[in-house]
Amino acid sequence: MERILNLCDIGFRLKDRMPARELICEMGGIDRVYIGSYFCEQYFLKTSLPVLEWCAAYCRSQGIRMACVVPIPSQRYLDSCKKHLELLKEQYPDLLDMVCVNDPGMLQWAAGRFEKTVLGRLFQKRIRDPRYAETSGNGAFSVSREMRERIGQYRIWGIEIEGIFGSVGKTDRDFCIYSHVGLCYMSCMRECLYASLYRELPARFRTDTECGVECSRYRMKNKIQGGHEIFRIGKGIYFQTGMGTSAPDGADGVILYPQERW
Repeated sequence: MERILNLCDIGFRLKDRMPARELICEMGGIDRVYIGSYFCEQYFLKTSLPVLEWCAAYCRSQGIRMACVVPIPSQRYLDSCKKHLELLKEQYPDLLDMVCVNDPGMLQWAAGRFEKTVLGRLFQKRIRDPRYAETSGNGAFSVSREMRERIGQYRIWGIEIEGIFGSVGKTDRDFCIYSHVGLCYMSCMRECLYASLYRELPARFRTDTECGVECSRYRMKNKIQGGHEIFRIGKGIYFQTGMGTSAPDGADGVILYPQERW
């Protein structure tokens, strides 16, 4: 069972609070570290390299590999995201052997540029809301026919799922399934609430303006209907699954998110 430490959207804060060695040792048995962002191109461009540099020495000494998670880029920042990904790979070819993409366009571009390509959590179009009964429970995850065709076409190494399933359907497959645990992705915001606090109108809620990575200073916790708690980390909105930190039966790996170290 592969254990992945997910530093997306929180790594830039954690690097100023503790050595990477301390965090990785505390999580225990880590095989891979994720850097980058699932939801924000600004965060991806501004923080991926500093977080990678923070982890690199210890990961190299322990034989821990790394992966870069790329958000869905806007047209304005598409070229910048591609160039930045190539820069990271060029500077750390011995560590960065995997890329995690979250949209078909970036998949088409990135496939073949890294040893391993993973379809990120945004590829899974399922109900992810604790107010719906379909979200909770111990149902089995199954791979759709469309997903299987995409996996075969691009020779995908693995796919990610949310930790709301009790098991993974037992079918023949030649790819890995990695399960996020702890916090489940529920939704995301187009504009950044934290960056908007520092802007004057009419630029306050623009979606394509530069930021000062204000999301690394704050996070929010809210209560919604039914008493459920949701967490706003960067542009992402999450809820606690209540299913512990174990991967579903049949999964090949677990993705751990140390948001409690905020």
